[in-house]
Amino acid sequence: MQNRYEKLNPEQRQAVDTIEGPVLVVAGPGSGKTELLSLRVANILRKTDTLPSSILCLTFTEAAATNMRKRLVGLIGKEAYKVAIHTFHSFGAEIISQNPEHFYQGALYNPADRLVQIQILEEIFSDMKHNNPLRSYHPEQGYTYLQDTIQRIAELKKAGINPSEFAKIIEENAKFLKEVGSIISDLFVDRISAKKLHIFADAIIELNKLADSSLKDTILDSLNKAYQEATAGSKVSTKPITAWKTKFTKKNQQKESILKDLDKSEKLQALATIYQQYQDQLHRKGYFDFSDMLLDTTAALEANSELRYNIQEQYLYILVDEFQDTNGVQMKLLDNLLDASVNEGRPNILAVGDDDQAIFKFQGANIQNILGFHKKYRDPSVVVLDKNYRSTQEILDFTRPIITQGKERLENILPDISKELKAAKTEQAGYIVERTFEDTTQELIWIAQEIDNNKIPKNEIALIARTHRQLEHAAKVLDYFKIPVNYERKKNLLEQQHIKQILSILEFITNTTQDQHLPEILSYKFWGLDRIAVWHLSAEAYKSRKLWLEHMLETEELKSLAEFFIHLEQEAKEKTAEEIIDYITGTKELEGFTSPYRDHYFQGTDQNYLDFLTSLQAFIQAIRNHKGTEILTVTDILDFVELHQKHRLPLTYTSPSANNEKAVQLLTAHSAKGLEFDTVYVVNCQDASWIGRHMPNKLSFPSNLPLSAEKDSEEDKLRLFYVALTRAKNHLYLTHHKHNHTGKEQVKLRFLSAPEKEVTEVETPESLIETQFEILRHIPPTPSENELLKTLVQNYQLSVTHLNNFLDLTNCGPQKFLENNILRFPQMMSAPAAYGSAVHNALHRLQTDLKHNERLATLDFLLDQFQQSLQRHRLNKKDFNKLLEKGK
Repeated sequence: MQNRYEKLNPEQRQAVDTIEGPVLVVAGPGSGKTELLSLRVANILRKTDTLPSSILCLTFTEAAATNMRKRLVGLIGKEAYKVAIHTFHSFGAEIISQNPEHFYQGALYNPADRLVQIQILEEIFSDMKHNNPLRSYHPEQGYTYLQDTIQRIAELKKAGINPSEFAKIIEENAKFLKEVGSIISDLFVDRISAKKLHIFADAIIELNKLADSSLKDTILDSLNKAYQEATAGSKVSTKPITAWKTKFTKKNQQKESILKDLDKSEKLQALATIYQQYQDQLHRKGYFDFSDMLLDTTAALEANSELRYNIQEQYLYILVDEFQDTNGVQMKLLDNLLDASVNEGRPNILAVGDDDQAIFKFQGANIQNILGFHKKYRDPSVVVLDKNYRSTQEILDFTRPIITQGKERLENILPDISKELKAAKTEQAGYIVERTFEDTTQELIWIAQEIDNNKIPKNEIALIARTHRQLEHAAKVLDYFKIPVNYERKKNLLEQQHIKQILSILEFITNTTQDQHLPEILSYKFWGLDRIAVWHLSAEAYKSRKLWLEHMLETEELKSLAEFFIHLEQEAKEKTAEEIIDYITGTKELEGFTSPYRDHYFQGTDQNYLDFLTSLQAFIQAIRNHKGTEILTVTDILDFVELHQKHRLPLTYTSPSANNEKAVQLLTAHSAKGLEFDTVYVVNCQDASWIGRHMPNKLSFPSNLPLSAEKDSEEDKLRLFYVALTRAKNHLYLTHHKHNHTGKEQVKLRFLSAPEKEVTEVETPESLIETQFEILRHIPPTPSENELLKTLVQNYQLSVTHLNNFLDLTNCGPQKFLENNILRFPQMMSAPAAYGSAVHNALHRLQTDLKHNERLATLDFLLDQFQQSLQRHRLNKKDFNKLLEKGK
């Protein structure tokens, strides 16, 4: 620890040494905050008699929690496993599991997925009176406010607002809106002019007299600010007042000016009622949704002083990473942990974050938590980490005037602090390049050529865009130039061809006397049927007015397939959905017939097999999660899919991505957070790409609850752009284009107008025109099998169940384990990571009796991965030899 402590700079040491009282560490990009957190925990244990279990570290991802644990193990050894390191949600789950008597009357609750939420709300909507403003119904789309209601309830929960609190806010708002009506309407009877600005000063006085409410505070503060701006200079300006009018008011049918919130009031009152009914129904049916875990935890802590005191006494020191990303309910949880009277307003909390990197408002994050830290706690210490260990000074100087365009910043609130970053590694050399192009394809072609020509390792290069759509286009262009990329994105399972084919067969076997699915099913290539034979079948069925299946039974070429469908129909009445899908996919034989589906999709020459397998497993797992422990039937699957289609819900999964160690990383700005690269290309630097506009929502919150993602301010977009820029260590490229794909003119991103940077316009060579057409037709190939498999084996953790299955020789041991887990479900391919020799024996044994011998090349590759994984595995030699002996 001492060696690592001595490497800290003075500001980092100050944060590590200040272990008593509230401490805010403002950690800009690349300022070395991760090491600081681990060293502070070790320092607390060294300087006090605190138990490791009395220290709580909270972060936002499992990966961050794991990283912190590993660093701490390197500092203090096995005691690190006693320190409570959690994500916020895992900490909430820990409190619930350790204190079940305080939650749900001791009953076991299940998580509610999107379908459960919809089903509960549909029941509530159907019981509404017809004049309810949210009961609007469309014959095909159903209740038109249902999805908006789900989203709004989720946002309220993330903000820590329960049904009764929301109802109280809406009730207070309604009272204020009733009282304020005439004051607002009188303000805008006449045209706004400099001579009449005094009426706004009078209105502010009148507003002050009204009953207190949070909506009153919001309206009053904003109007007062607009008035002050209008009268501040030597020359009076009406622009701030006009802007306020546009933002907060509208005309009613009588052409009177009213607050926009008055127009929302009735719908919000209905939402408050639905929110309460929804929570009641959830608990009655034994469900909780993801956001309830923290909301219910905070409610229990607030309602039960004994539970709260015990938790407060258990955790004496609290550290929170990425504090700028905390939302309302997470802050409520912290308040319940820290408001012990013994703390006297100065609890032992260390909050590490950066207001300039607050980019997760769409997940409920509230930047006011970090901006208001100095007000919440008495005499806090504020430490600013201003040394940057990532970027060159040129990059830091370039990004500084960009981020300072924002107003909601700690530097503006606390004038004594400066966040101007200084490069720690002055010997670094790099450059910043800005280019403009005719369109986005030409922009990406130029980037591809730049990447191809420079000597920087590909894995040290990142291309960052605002959206996945932009990245998909970039991936296509880079692949055309044979530049390897790593890009992971989500896909909709219900749009995958091989999943749709299974669903069609399932639909058909529920009633084989209906022909509507059979023509499509027989067209599937994996049957290998002759098209002319299928055409004759169609013609004969039409002439004789018989079912297609009847004619198939009379046709030698099609008889076995017809019998297969008939057997499937009977089996589906008795067996589980998983077993029926096994028959359809050819994993199991049915009455002497083996479906060719598996051979077609999962053959060794088809690189898409891994994607097919993972999507198939993800599909079954999604239904399993929805149904819980119930036996899964074919009808369950079809009902599940029908609900998704009815409500236009995607069923997403993460497609396996290549983990090519020599590939360019393609990232959205959000996913790039926390990463760094030698060279970064930030693309599509136009207003339309980075600022854009959200679609208006039918059910919006009042002005005093700015919780919705569509209320992202321009400053939210500015911070996101800043995060993208500050990923670069040495070289930063910014590119933009003049016209989009429809020819519409594009405006350069307004954030780039401040720095004085020479911009070069790149002319389009004639040869590029032909290249653009070729790129449009280009289809990127699937990454190589081994690259895809690496992502599955590199971070595997062996479970006790998998270990027992592998060693159970009475049930064929390794052979059965590999057949059931590796060959069938690729997520398990890395399972025997610690047993290199035993796996090797199992592979040789499998060689003689596996039907799919072409898969052995893959299994040999996995063996290599197992042996590499073994080098990272934390087993001592003695224990490992015992396991090997038992495995053999």
